Amino acid sequence: MSPGSPRRIVVLGSTGSIGSSTLDVAQSLPTELTVLGLSAHSSLNELAQQAWKHRPRFVCVTGGGDFPPGALPPGTELLRGEAGIQALAS
Repeated sequence: MSPGSPRRIVVLGSTGSIGSSTLDVAQSLPTELTVLGLSAHSSLNELAQQAWKHRPRFVCVTGGGDFPPGALPPGTELLRGEAGIQALAS
C-alpha cells in the first residue's frame, strides 16, 4: 500500500449490526478506507444491496442460497463457504 492510498478492508458478517456499522464508517471515510470484500451467511438480499453500494471486489456467502443473475455488480467475484472466507482473509 502506498502512502496516501486508502486501506483495503474486508467486512465479515457485513449484514449484521457490527458489519453494517463498519460499512457506515467506511462510507464516511472514502479517502481512508475502501471495501475490498464482504461476507454474509444468509442475508443475500442485503448482501447484494451492500455490494452495489460499496462495489467490493469479492463477496462471500457461507450459507445456502444463490443470487439471481445480475444481483451483484459487474466485477464483483462471488466466493463460497470456508474457502471463500479464507481467500478474503488472505
